[in-house]
Amino acid sequence: MPAVVFVAYMLIHIGTDLFTGYYNMSAMKFLFMIVYALLLNWLCFINAYLLAWILVFIPFALLSLIIVVLLYTANMKETSGTATTETELPVPVLFLPTNQVIMPVNNCIVVTNVGPPKHGVRTQYTDSLFCLDRN
Repeated sequence: MPAVVFVAYMLIHIGTDLFTGYYNMSAMKFLFMIVYALLLNWLCFINAYLLAWILVFIPFALLSLIIVVLLYTANMKETSGTATTETELPVPVLFLPTNQVIMPVNNCIVVTNVGPPKHGVRTQYTDSLFCLDRN
């Protein structure tokens, strides 16, 4: 059973790599999967189930740890994927009671009209762009 769980985990990673075009990486992961699955089967064959489950747990734990460390060191948000810095100023956004949102972008102002959803349809957004003419 530990080998089956690990193979399923690795097949998800291999499929993701194939989908994104990392063919060499997926080939190396496939070879690693075979060797590691054989090791896990051998451990189960000699009744070392606890050690086999620990070895299955290690990639899950290391992946989680590596992701947290990378997000922390790159100073990235977990949700948006954009880096944040201390000097970054928030973009002022003004919400008006007339269902409009006003947001400055470079030398322009974007006015978004937010229409209420109708009969299960998504909310309607229409943007208007107003720029300064410097001529």
